[in-house]
Order: sequence, then structure tokens, then C-alpha cells
Amino acid sequence: MKNCFLALIVSLSLAFPLTAAVADEIIIPGTGDGVTILKALGAAFSKKNPEVTVSIPESIGSSGGIKAAGEGEAVIARVARDIKTKEQGYGLTQTPFARIPAVFFVNPNVSVGLLTGGQVAAIYSGQIQNWKEVGGPDADIVVVAREDSDSTLAVLRDCLPHFTNLKFSKAALIETKTPLMFDRVEKTENSIGFGPYDIASKSAVKVVSLDGRSPLMADYPCVTTLSFVYKKESLKGAYAAFVQFANSPAATLPIRVAGGLPLQ
Repeated sequence: MKNCFLALIVSLSLAFPLTAAVADEIIIPGTGDGVTILKALGAAFSKKNPEVTVSIPESIGSSGGIKAAGEGEAVIARVARDIKTKEQGYGLTQTPFARIPAVFFVNPNVSVGLLTGGQVAAIYSGQIQNWKEVGGPDADIVVVAREDSDSTLAVLRDCLPHFTNLKFSKAALIETKTPLMFDRVEKTENSIGFGPYDIASKSAVKVVSLDGRSPLMADYPCVTTLSFVYKKESLKGAYAAFVQFANSPAATLPIRVAGGLPLQ
């Protein structure tokens, strides 16, 4: 039903001339998760449609994206969580297009490549404070976390039993945006953080396996779903074509190369 609706919108919109702004640029505000995937999809779409560019602005979070699409400030937005009950009044449609493993990662100076769910929970609660307790160097662990509304944190609390009701150590450094999390861990020796795999796989941090599973294994336990949100009546022309493209077989390779998991 979803794909039939998108195909209908695309066919109807192509029957009418597009304005220059809509035809030339697609702007997708929202979450910091999945930025690498969306940029890859945008490049692939523009290769097929040279007259259209896809812009992925700096993160304003899933909440900011939903607000922007709901209040008409954006045609579509990118989110890494479901629409909350309090946001349903916007009347938005949500269309998933990819999944991303939610991962833990460390500064490259940390010689640890494998942790268990119990160990990361103990690290984030402050029960484990030195890397030597989990097979690493004799150095104090610098814990970097996110605010409670972060979508990756929500996934970790859902998929890891030890994380469900975990309270972070008072020493934890709290970052409010995905890019800030990665910047902090990249620049801070002995640090650990968490975030989306697509960005982690292309940055200077070192991703650790979780409970013996690497992020792209089929049974990796923690995965975030990326979606577009929009008002049906606003999804026209190039915007509708891009949403349809992101859910087509042509999007499979760009999503995988960018560190994501296609829905198909």
C-alpha cells in the first residue's frame, strides 16, 4: 500500500510543472542518525536525476524534524524513532527506508574490541572505571553519553536488558548531538561512546563488537530504523520521487556501502 501510494503521488506530480526550488533542491532536516546513508542516497538519486540536489542539513534531532515537517517548515524530515503520541496531532505519515546498527565505539588508543552488554552497562553506571577491568590498558575510562531523548539511547535501552533502567555515572560527559558525540570520542583518549554505525564506520573511532556480534551480522541485537515523515498532501514532485527511490531496489547498494541495512 505504501509503495502504491508513493507511485501514485509521483505519477500525478509529474503531470504538472515543478517550481524551480522544488525541482532543484530537496532539503531533509532532522536526526543526526543516518546522515551518511542519506548523503549516499542523495548522491545516487542525483546521478539519475542531475537536475536535483539533495541537501542534508546539520542535525536538529528527530523531534526537530517532526516539528519542521508538522509545522510546514520542511516538506519531509528524517527521523530515527517513531512519532510520539504528543506529536500525532501533526498528521504526519512515517515511511521507513533503512536500518542502522546502534553501536558502542572507543577512541583508537583503547585496545578493546569486544564488550558484553553487561560490561558496557557497568562502564556507563560507573561500576567499571578502568579499561584494565575489561582487558584494556591501565587507564581511567572517559564515559561519553547522550541526553535521554536520543534515539540511539532509546534503542540501546530497548535491546540491552542491563541498559533498560540504567542511570549514567555522574562523571559521564553528556553530548546533545550525534556529531558532538563522535567529535568528543575521536579527540578524547580512553573514551567510549555510542551512536549510529553508518557514521561510526566512516569516522576515526573504533567500533567494538557487542556480545560477540559485529554490527553487520544478522543477529546483531541493536538496530535503529530510519524513516521519513511528511504530510501526504505535501509530498509532490522530486520529493515524492526521492522517497520512492529510497524504498526501491536501486537504493540497496548505496545503503549497504554507507553502513546501513536495506529494508528489502
